[in-house]
Amino acid sequence: EFGRPNDVHFEELDLGALVGDVLQSTAPLLRQHNIVLETDLDPSLPPIKGDHERLKQVFVNLILNAVQVMPDGGRLWVRNWATEEAVCVSVRDTGPGIAEEDLKHIFEPFYTTKPGGGGLGLALSDQIVKIHGGEIKAESGPEGGATFTVCLPRTAE
Repeated sequence: EFGRPNDVHFEELDLGALVGDVLQSTAPLLRQHNIVLETDLDPSLPPIKGDHERLKQVFVNLILNAVQVMPDGGRLWVRNWATEEAVCVSVRDTGPGIAEEDLKHIFEPFYTTKPGGGGLGLALSDQIVKIHGGEIKAESGPEGGATFTVCLPRTAE
């Protein structure tokens, strides 16, 4: 998967609908782990050009990571918005957060802080977002919790 970054099929996409589908498919997992989902999703975002399955993989990975850091429950916020240049989605959890020294490495292949983790999920997500001309960022607050923000370029009108 890591060695085939060019096998991408771009089409016009509604990123809000894609994220909505991911949230619907992961809802049972969130319920099972007592995670309360809160959303602020704008249904009228401009389209982007992207590979549906690859982008879906990015958001599933972000949600699975959030579930893993909140095994006994918590809150997950997902919101989207548009800027002049991009359509963005943020995923924020109430887990323990990410140590500052780890933040600068989490998108590197094989870097992991999880027991038994392979360290490829975020690296692959970063690669997918970059192939789309976008950016993924991670932030962690001093009180814990982490926010991952994915911004992808808007389709030219």
